[in-house]
Amino acid sequence: MIMVMCIEYVAVNISHISYSCYYLYYFNSDKEINVNVCSKFQILDTDLNQVIIMSPIFFNIIRFNNVILQKSTNIIIFFITFIICFGCLLYLTIPQLLEIDIYYIPKFGCPYEIYSNIPYFLTIQTVNFFLLIFIPIMAFIINYIIYKLVVRKKKQITVRENEIENRNLFRSITIQSLFPFGCQLPGIILIIYQLIKHKSSSSLIDTIIVFIYHFGQAYCIFLALFVIKEFRIMMLKDFGIYLLLKNQTFPNNKITITKTIL
Repeated sequence: MIMVMCIEYVAVNISHISYSCYYLYYFNSDKEINVNVCSKFQILDTDLNQVIIMSPIFFNIIRFNNVILQKSTNIIIFFITFIICFGCLLYLTIPQLLEIDIYYIPKFGCPYEIYSNIPYFLTIQTVNFFLLIFIPIMAFIINYIIYKLVVRKKKQITVRENEIENRNLFRSITIQSLFPFGCQLPGIILIIYQLIKHKSSSSLIDTIIVFIYHFGQAYCIFLALFVIKEFRIMMLKDFGIYLLLKNQTFPNNKITITKTIL
């Protein structure tokens, strides 16, 4: 899971760097920016971040089937989950990128953002905002259920080290499920406020929210790894922080491996 999330973060960062370079180039030059191109860059940049928010629930569903039910994930359930998570996003993004019956609204960053007059566009956008809040919470609940069931199942047959490992795994996946969402929540609230009040926010507020937004991306995987003891020791050694390694020894000098998907 961490490997896939890392790949997603690399893709998102490349997208954001490309968008930022494009915007800064025109912002610092006398050339007129292409509103459609800039808006599409911004739309893709935002949509890729939604992919990161939604991704953990897929891994939690796989883990629930493999660890608790001891069977492979049903492809139909996986497909339904995909439609729920990304159906609204595709409905919104496709007409924006293909410029189907479009209009423009003022936006911080690019001068305007592309919207579409296709049926139920604003309604689907509201539903999508709701899903951005609901899905990460569901991912956390599934992860918590997995953790409690695994601990209960192994309580009488496993040693203390495995209980600690399961707890650390729960914390790690919880961070991956909720941390990006938490850092994007201020931005989601601001967008909902703008849609309701039809008012744009100040550049200072937008700058602060963008900082929080990308702070969440930058530190999500790091924190998710750091709460796992084996990765924490590896990181401390890599950074040469030997003072903190004194209390980070492995019990019996071995690493216990369980059948879980990270």
